[in-house]
Amino acid sequence: MTWMSGAELLVGVGALALAVFLVGFFRFVPIAGGIDKPPTQMRLTVIPMSILLIVVFGFGLIFRGLGLV
Repeated sequence: MTWMSGAELLVGVGALALAVFLVGFFRFVPIAGGIDKPPTQMRLTVIPMSILLIVVFGFGLIFRGLGLV
């Protein structure tokens, strides 16, 4: 294992930890305006897609660091 693959593993694990943190954080953030306002487009689409992108890149870096890709 080279230092580059070790760095990819560390960054991949960090990205997955960040995604778990973001899921927990946005789960408990109340929707602005209370219960009578519908969720915004940011809450419905942009935030989940960005978290999913972080997860995909995290797994990609882990697999690349292990030499599976």
